[in-house]
Amino acid sequence: MPNTADWLKRLKEGFASRYPGKKHQIKLPSGISFVTQNDGVRVVLSREAVEDGNMQSDAAAFEAWALALHGYAGAKFVELRWTGAPASRHAWRFRLRALQFAHYFGAWFRLGGELAGAFEAGITYVLNVESEPRTGAVKPFATSLKERELEDVIVRDSATSGRFKEAFGLQVLGQQLPVGVFNQTVSKANGISPRGSAAIDIWGIQGETLHLFELKKFPGKSGKKPLGIISELFLYVSLMRAVQKKHLTFGPGPKDAPYLKIADTKRIEAWLLAPLHHPLIEYGDAPMLELLNLGFKSAQEPISFQRAHIGKDCTFSKA
Repeated sequence: MPNTADWLKRLKEGFASRYPGKKHQIKLPSGISFVTQNDGVRVVLSREAVEDGNMQSDAAAFEAWALALHGYAGAKFVELRWTGAPASRHAWRFRLRALQFAHYFGAWFRLGGELAGAFEAGITYVLNVESEPRTGAVKPFATSLKERELEDVIVRDSATSGRFKEAFGLQVLGQQLPVGVFNQTVSKANGISPRGSAAIDIWGIQGETLHLFELKKFPGKSGKKPLGIISELFLYVSLMRAVQKKHLTFGPGPKDAPYLKIADTKRIEAWLLAPLHHPLIEYGDAPMLELLNLGFKSAQEPISFQRAHIGKDCTFSKA
């Protein structure tokens, strides 16, 4: 039987003890069940979250809640279970995320069932590539911009992109890097993951380091700051690490395309980029980010997760 209220209480208490005086409304998503298992918790995803869900929604972002429950609420372990058959294109991404997360964080995270591997040996997997770079006028910077518009300002406005590249030490800067995965050739019949709007918001290269940025706009009236930003960025890191390891390659495109340089990079810095982050990742040493980076370090993977902020004056700062 779910014990969601108890785990929410533990989560709030853990946050309050770590950051006294910080007042925020913290909720657990209604689309996930949280069941106490001795000194740990079982997280159960709905069929919709596995087969059809937006991985960035709080109801599908199992990585983020696992990190929060282990880092703040005192869960000694987190076990992931799910309902439905993980065989759709959305579910392929779920399988990749779940298997990768269990690989990196197996000291305290485990799968409560069997999952087929995302990549099969002997098969060449390819990513689709952008057909045409974005063109057209870029709107002036404003805190009311939509996410896509804010991204355009950062990448395509010369003055802003210059400040952005300087802040992160980038020699190469790009946007909307597609992450649709295909079996051997890019075609509708061979797609194994969603394509369409699936893309990395902003990416850049500094020497042998690939920087990935998951962008969030300035909060509106609701003030909503989704924790699922971690889950989406974790997927992109997993895919780009596969490119670096030559398990995944880019599909046909221009021979001088800047994204081809990604295959020659060796490290990844993943950035949560927003004016304000969810309170569980906004403050201090952010135990969720600590846990991510400890897992990568233990696995001897050159990957790190970090916070960055966008100021109301369109400046950028590392947290």
